Amino acid sequence: MVLYYFAGFFILIALLPLLHIKHWIVRGWDYVRVQTSFLQALVILLIFTLAYPEHDWQWAMLIGLIATLTLQIIIVIPYSQIYPVKKKEPKNPKNMRKISLITANVFQDNTQYEKFCSLITEKDPDIFLTMESDKNWEQALDCFDEHYPYSVKVPIDNYYGMHLYSKFKLSETRVEYMVEKDVPSIFTKVHYREGDPLNLICVHPAPPSPTENETSKERDAELLLAGKVVRELNAPIIVCGGAWRCRVHT
Repeated sequence: MVLYYFAGFFILIALLPLLHIKHWIVRGWDYVRVQTSFLQALVILLIFTLAYPEHDWQWAMLIGLIATLTLQIIIVIPYSQIYPVKKKEPKNPKNMRKISLITANVFQDNTQYEKFCSLITEKDPDIFLTMESDKNWEQALDCFDEHYPYSVKVPIDNYYGMHLYSKFKLSETRVEYMVEKDVPSIFTKVHYREGDPLNLICVHPAPPSPTENETSKERDAELLLAGKVVRELNAPIIVCGGAWRCRVHT
């Protein structure tokens, strides 16, 4: 019987994010779909082995659980490594202008500065961006000032500071607070090798959570504004930051 209570719970939390409700209690379940999918699969297996349905309502719960598991897989798969990425193939790969970029959420309270600096030294990217970097992190990153002569430093002691370091010249740089007065975004142009400059947008919107924003309105608004900039620019663009992979538009 207990397994069917779990089944009902997992059906509910799989469907809740589909509602047009922006409160973190609802939106938060969007972030754990992978984990809850595994738990759903486990409950389905246990029901078949330990509590095989005997009544119509039990069959309904089992079918509902299987259906919502299928839904979650459909939602998650496009963000997995097995999903094919749509991208244009370069006409002449040999003449491509390549650029390397590292983005890192260093966690403001983390004091393992040397470990991160060693990583940057080892990988030697053309550009790197830190998020949640405050004054202490800025001091730790001073060792890169010579190797990365172009930088944008926004040390904020609220877990939303950002630091951008580049080997290439930056121009038209601006720090904007698009939605919230204490959550910055960085817009700049990177002049790398020969050709048109690369537009770089760095964002780290506050997520919906008990300790951040009660709803996802602020996060959604900032991402929509960044998306508007991308649509309006007919030029190479990289949008990076947060906990998601970089999206490149050419």
